[in-house]
Amino acid sequence: MRRVIIGLMMVAIVSVAAMAMAQTAEEWLDKAIEYRKMSDWEKAIEATHKALEIEPNNKYAHANLGWYYDELDDHETAVDHCNKAIDMDESFVPGLQQPRMVLLPDRRLHEGPGRCN
Repeated sequence: MRRVIIGLMMVAIVSVAAMAMAQTAEEWLDKAIEYRKMSDWEKAIEATHKALEIEPNNKYAHANLGWYYDELDDHETAVDHCNKAIDMDESFVPGLQQPRMVLLPDRRLHEGPGRCN
């Protein structure tokens, strides 16, 4: 019986240690996409912020946060994140899937009707 308890404790310790191990930004973004597929926007945002803790200049993470915040009707935060992605790479155009943002000639996304084209 004692061996069983010790074995279970070791499994629990290993499981907790594996969860605590640092993951890559890419792994966090993959988790965020899985949450997005379930329309769990809060968890998608949380996972994406974890990715940004590891890789703060990830334009895809900022673009995805734009999408996720837009889904929660936080359009100001959505626009801010999309513009951060553009600031990192001027040829990058996030927001194509955000129905309430438009890309103006100043290369900045703004709230507005229609899709970015």
